[in-house]
Amino acid sequence: MKLKLLRVDTKVIMGSFFLVLSSLLALLLPLILKGLIDGSSIENIGSKVFQSFLIFIGQALFSSIGYYLFSQSGEKKIAKIRKKVIEGLIYAEKSFFDKS
Repeated sequence: MKLKLLRVDTKVIMGSFFLVLSSLLALLLPLILKGLIDGSSIENIGSKVFQSFLIFIGQALFSSIGYYLFSQSGEKKIAKIRKKVIEGLIYAEKSFFDKS
């Protein structure tokens, strides 16, 4: 039996990359909020809020792309498995069905 279904797809690699970027952005958000809370300057509040908003949007975007790529790859793999099972049942000998 060939192990074509176990090969790593480029969508899985790209999805992993985007999910790692999303996780890194999630680690930056507490640092920005720390500066927002500890900062005493009123002028910096607007820029810190804008930075946290951009990080939140980036994190949402990267995680959405990553999950989308993972789901696309998984659905293709499941479709290939289903196709192989159906082909195996269609082309099976009649004696295979008599044994059950």
